[in-house]
Amino acid sequence: MTATTSPKGRKWIDRRIAQLDPSTDFAEIVRLSTLYRVNPLQLAWFYAVGTPAAGIAPAVTDAVWRHGEGTYNTQPNLRRDDSVDHLMMWFEHGPADAVTTASVGMVNKYHAHFARDFPQGFASPEDYVYILCLNATFFHSTARRLGMPGFSEAQQRATWEFWSRLAAHFTVATTGRPALDATAFPGDFDQMVQLVEDYQARPWPVHRPGHLSTTSAIENFARTWFPRPLRPFGRALVTTFLSPHVRRAHSIEPPAPPYALAARAFMWVGIVASTYVLPDPRDSILDRRRRASASTASGSGVDVAAHRRAGRLDGQVSHHGGLCPHLPVTAPTGD
Repeated sequence: MTATTSPKGRKWIDRRIAQLDPSTDFAEIVRLSTLYRVNPLQLAWFYAVGTPAAGIAPAVTDAVWRHGEGTYNTQPNLRRDDSVDHLMMWFEHGPADAVTTASVGMVNKYHAHFARDFPQGFASPEDYVYILCLNATFFHSTARRLGMPGFSEAQQRATWEFWSRLAAHFTVATTGRPALDATAFPGDFDQMVQLVEDYQARPWPVHRPGHLSTTSAIENFARTWFPRPLRPFGRALVTTFLSPHVRRAHSIEPPAPPYALAARAFMWVGIVASTYVLPDPRDSILDRRRRASASTASGSGVDVAAHRRAGRLDGQVSHHGGLCPHLPVTAPTGD
């Protein structure tokens, strides 16, 4: 990981971001904004809500669902972990780093493999740009829906700088050509948000595989994270935050008002606590996970594979813990 200045104080992240220039320090701003104040439940929730939105186009859903035989249905937690881990590799290293290039190369190869059987799901360059913009703006849009400020101006500028560069690495699976050869990336953060809203507002047809895949994802999230009595609440955590357009396209009923209120309150409290109340973590979620896995030398397969492809992994557990050989060397300082 590219080292971040040693954190000082209880709430050091926002102070550090304020010291940075989003036009040049965008990679560090995005890393600080995404990888510290987050936990595994929140990552799983992001995936459970974001993937049905990414697959609002029927052809995209078909390519993921694959008649119910895709890992999205048969190995949902493995599929979730791999997808989220690629995303975190990009956040950790930035769009120009060799690890990010290796990770996106793995994703491009994965897409090309499944495009043989589901070409229409990977043929539209604008689908790629939409999904990238969706991932980039998801937290900001969720916070705004909860009546919170969302990203600061610096974070918005950094997010656009980051994702506009990252987008250049993605190729259209059916042609092998860069997606940006055939469609433009939005010109700023506000245009990214607008692109997502406009894309979802199209008159997408109700598509049964979309209903089946979204229902499967909702059930897996609730089953994985909540005991049986709380699973209705777990389902509501997902369905509350699906946009009306996504719910309509996938034929998903909105949650009952009490559950929707509870879900919004749960997410609001979580964001307020991590952003404004609790001490900022000294380490990113990736570094915390690597340290936790050091005793067994087990960890993310995506993490290991991307670093190996980039020539950054010697196969040994580092003395910092985990399988990443370039954790920050400087120990965090206290208050």
